[in-house]
Amino acid sequence: MKRVLNIILIFSFPIMLFAQNFEAGMTFGLVTYHGDLVDNLVEIKEMRLSSGIVLRSVLAEKFSMRANFLAGTLSGKDSYSSDPEKVNRGFHFKTKIYEFSLVGEWNILGTSRSDIRGAVIGQKFTPYLFGGVGAVLFDPDIFQNTLKDPEGRDYPTLHVVVPAGIGFKLGLNERFVLSVELGGRTAFTDYLDGISKLGNPSKNDWYWMGNIMVTYTFGNPSFF
Repeated sequence: MKRVLNIILIFSFPIMLFAQNFEAGMTFGLVTYHGDLVDNLVEIKEMRLSSGIVLRSVLAEKFSMRANFLAGTLSGKDSYSSDPEKVNRGFHFKTKIYEFSLVGEWNILGTSRSDIRGAVIGQKFTPYLFGGVGAVLFDPDIFQNTLKDPEGRDYPTLHVVVPAGIGFKLGLNERFVLSVELGGRTAFTDYLDGISKLGNPSKNDWYWMGNIMVTYTFGNPSFF
């Protein structure tokens, strides 16, 4: 638990350091795994709920920084495969994941919500691109039919994660901002599912997230 708290502090500090005004809020969405135990790039059958807390600070007209603290569940099973060999192999897994990340956002249309007279415009829309770095904690329960941990447990469960994707923001009023985004995460490990040598050790595992965020703006509401 101490390790988790240290990671949170490391990734939160830059937001607080630069924030003269900032946003804080909640995020809810869906997460799905891509790896050795699924056939499709996005496996709809394995979509699970995710949630978390976000902190965001506007650093420039078109650039924001955001800290994410996200939790979700990844799962996969060979029984969904169209390959008879995979079905007979009989792997299935589930793991909780906890992601702590710091991402930059490029707001394509800018973040200013002031008109030429300086008055705050309540509603404002911009698409954005995001990318960053963080860490993901995981601890998979993996079975081959009824045999647990067919490869053993000789792998780290804390890895660097790189989130990237697209989204859009809409100022609902002077204080509340709605954000919707879709992104992928690579964790530079083939063990999110607890399987590597018995699967495809040449390819790392991924996960995808689609999130809806609602944040409240503290300080100057002229930006989001």
